[in-house]
Amino acid sequence: MTNQAIRAEGGGGRTLDFALMVFPHVEAAEHAYAHVIDRAAGEPWLNEVAFVEHHGHGRLIVRGTVAGHYVDVDDHGDVIGRRTAQGALTGAAIGLLLGPPGVAVGMTVGGITGGVRESESAPIHHNALLDEFRLEIPEKSSALALMADPRHVDEMVVALAGMTGAELIRHHLNSEQTQTLIAAVADAPASADAS
Repeated sequence: MTNQAIRAEGGGGRTLDFALMVFPHVEAAEHAYAHVIDRAAGEPWLNEVAFVEHHGHGRLIVRGTVAGHYVDVDDHGDVIGRRTAQGALTGAAIGLLLGPPGVAVGMTVGGITGGVRESESAPIHHNALLDEFRLEIPEKSSALALMADPRHVDEMVVALAGMTGAELIRHHLNSEQTQTLIAAVADAPASADAS
């Protein structure tokens, strides 16, 4: 089943599986994919998978294909903003006590601290798919996410078998569940492989 068929049918009548191969580190899913890409060459799941990183405080980064749509979500905001400037100025003021080198160090450390706080102040995106990721993937972990024909999920599972720390979470979706997850990505652009 192609991504285009999933979109056109909306999963109608066809059974789809929703699978997450969860890894214990934020970057581990991408490493696992890179490790198996040559061995799994030509398998459909390689073009149907999304990479999900679940950072602290419920923040997600999701990039890849879900139901024929390219999803690109980043809950981390820009590090440049009001809090960055406040941090840099506060650090510089504290650094004045230590002279010119203290100003430079204080401004740098304050700017970095403010930038981190600024990026964490961005709004968190919500929809059925993203909320499901937050429920299923522990914080500070990552996953390969696949919503596809069960045979494609089987291929992914076989390709990733034996990967250190990998844990499979798999759901057989009914029509209503399929429709809900497809609706969550309906506004995202079609993936390149969907045409």
